[in-house]
Amino acid sequence: MYWLALAHLIAHSHYMHNNYMKNNKQKGLGLLEVMIVVVITGVGLLGIAKLQLFNNQSSLGSSFNTQATEHLEEMIARLRSNKSSAIQGDYNTVLVVLKDLTPPATNAVQAKKGRYNWLKSLSSVVPNPQAAIQCETTGLCALAIHYQGTQEIQKHVLVVQL
Repeated sequence: MYWLALAHLIAHSHYMHNNYMKNNKQKGLGLLEVMIVVVITGVGLLGIAKLQLFNNQSSLGSSFNTQATEHLEEMIARLRSNKSSAIQGDYNTVLVVLKDLTPPATNAVQAKKGRYNWLKSLSSVVPNPQAAIQCETTGLCALAIHYQGTQEIQKHVLVVQL
């Protein structure tokens, strides 16, 4: 009799359990669901952070390009305003960096002062710049600026007729 009552109780409890689960729907989120949401949100936030970093690097690279171009144009204006010194080769220099140049003496020619100040100004806006200027007696001048961009060496070269 004891076994019969126990079998009846087990069967009845199984029925009650199934009936309870049908009528009592789960409310809220379980631990697994919460963990999945956290992982998906984390991956999304990492993607946004990487996109923001890429955007900042691109913006910085564009800024360096703009500054280098403006400095080339500034030197062209200096060369044109002092054309006689330019075609005599007073501005000419090989690819140099600011630390390799000594500041010109106070009585130095305008071309040396201008070249030094130009390179000093360039060094303040682009990283590790190198510059070269070569003017021919015909008035044809080649200017070059190299600098460390956000990912690689950037080179700007311009040839103009004074």
